[in-house]
Amino acid sequence: MRKIVLAAALASLPASAAAQAPANLASYVSNDDYPAAAILAGEQGTVGFSLYVGADGGVVDCTVTASSGSEALDETTCRIMRDRARFRPARDAAGRPTTDIVTGRIRWVLPDEEPPADEPPPPEGGN
Repeated sequence: MRKIVLAAALASLPASAAAQAPANLASYVSNDDYPAAAILAGEQGTVGFSLYVGADGGVVDCTVTASSGSEALDETTCRIMRDRARFRPARDAAGRPTTDIVTGRIRWVLPDEEPPADEPPPPEGGN
């Protein structure tokens, strides 16, 4: 079985959310989340997305801003972010909780084929 590798770009955050967001949105995603259909189809790519964060810090909606070219990867990224991502609420100038938008990118990567098992080294001193 092929091992899945998940890489991620750090999210780019607006100033109002910078202190409230996790350092890496990819921490919400694991290799187990790689969609089986995408694995079978050999699909990989980077999904750009925007998260619409409510005044309570929960993700209200997710929009794909740059498709990976795989519907399965795009949909899975937004589903995970809606279900798992949480933020400390952004604050307005008066210090009241307010809505915000956070953007990020997740890169889904399938590894190259596994290399063949190591062969024993050639005998020493042979002709």
